[in-house]
Amino acid sequence: MQSLQLTPIQKQIQKQILTQRQIQAIKMLQLTRQELETMIREELEENPALELVDENELSGIDQDISDQDVSNVAKSIEEEIFSKVFDEGDLDVDWNEKFDSENYLEKIKGYNEDAQSFESYTASKESLYEHLIKQLKHWANEKDEYAVGEFLIGCIDRNGYLSKDDLEVTVEKFESDMEFVDGVRELILNFDPIGVGALTIKESLLVQLNSLDLDETTHLILEEILEEYSDYLAKNKIPELAKKLGVSVEQVYLYIDLLRKLTLFPAANYSVDEENFFVIPDVFVRKIDDEYVVELHKRGYSHLTVSDYYRSIIENKKNFTDGKEDYKFIKEKVNNAYWLKKCVDDRSNTILKVARAIVARQVDFFEFGTKHLKPLIQRDIAEELGFSEATISRVTTGKYMDTPVGTLEFKFFFSTGLGNGYGDDTSAKAIQERIKEIVNSENKAKPLSDDKLKKQLASEGIKISRRAIQKYRTILGIQNSSKRKIYS
Repeated sequence: MQSLQLTPIQKQIQKQILTQRQIQAIKMLQLTRQELETMIREELEENPALELVDENELSGIDQDISDQDVSNVAKSIEEEIFSKVFDEGDLDVDWNEKFDSENYLEKIKGYNEDAQSFESYTASKESLYEHLIKQLKHWANEKDEYAVGEFLIGCIDRNGYLSKDDLEVTVEKFESDMEFVDGVRELILNFDPIGVGALTIKESLLVQLNSLDLDETTHLILEEILEEYSDYLAKNKIPELAKKLGVSVEQVYLYIDLLRKLTLFPAANYSVDEENFFVIPDVFVRKIDDEYVVELHKRGYSHLTVSDYYRSIIENKKNFTDGKEDYKFIKEKVNNAYWLKKCVDDRSNTILKVARAIVARQVDFFEFGTKHLKPLIQRDIAEELGFSEATISRVTTGKYMDTPVGTLEFKFFFSTGLGNGYGDDTSAKAIQERIKEIVNSENKAKPLSDDKLKKQLASEGIKISRRAIQKYRTILGIQNSSKRKIYS
């Protein structure tokens, strides 16, 4: 029997590797506006060849630059620089293809297309960290106490909580003992906002409860509810809870009203991150006559240009006498300036194209509200513009448009239809809006089950499964009918 032998086979595969500059260009596309402005500010400080021209100096200049256009004034110089510094293959890069040809970037954070968006974020005047550190400086009695407290405050998550792991790491870092570390944590628990730094929700609520001005009897009953009967509240077992406490149902609701003064998330009104910022829209949407017009928000970086002085040095190389190293440095800086300007222009124009395509498809939303939001997925815009879905995802993540109905993330406008041949013109968000309206107007003593919600929607011509209704309820934060029931 002839033995089988494995013979290595050489196979030639053609694979284009992206340069570092191309990777930077891809990353720039998915930067938020705030991140881009920060990057440009840093580049302006480091690169003397890059300038930000005052808007008043640009009268008569069209600022909408196409994907291929560059500054006409320096076009010949730019071509010389690019041809000498870059490989020829880099000059005519199809960026829309390159954005998706290789997975060189970190994965973009996931987005739930059914999730409810918001109109805008606003920043606190100071972060949670800053707010707590100010109090720590006042209350810490010794250096070690302050050092441990500062570290613990830095570990607090965006909801206002610490974990046991945080305490153990603190003990190890400061070579301290758990009793001392936990003592500092208990000091922080009573800072403003009260209950921040707790290990559990129950601990935070009990600390908050102690801060309320209540009579002793009421305080003890509320404490008992939190300690022993929190499950009854979670499952809306109000009559059963009343029996356990030996009070009426009406009295239980009074206790619940007091508990509503407490918060599950003590850090909710603060930003945990120190780098807080207001959302600045990338585009403006305005209704002019009967048409919705989309324009770029140009403040901050749209008027980038390359220094005339440094361009003239490159153009008149023969007259430059300061040495080869100095010329090489200037040439590199001019080249970097042109590259950054081109990337910014490409990014701006891609965002503008996508925004205009989205607005054109969602005119009914701007006219009549959320219930008229049409089904739209990223593939639709990608096919219309000749981009890929990954490009659309990068362009729309963290980008906002200022519209007549508020500041909305691009992602807000993407929503699937019902499918199964029903309601092709009705988006998931529109269905969610209708479910919310029905629930808000229902009889709270006899709330509608998912099956009854399904029948109600069917009577309005919207055919949808019970499972889909349950999914949308969860997205909207609406509890099931048993938990929505209010007992009289």
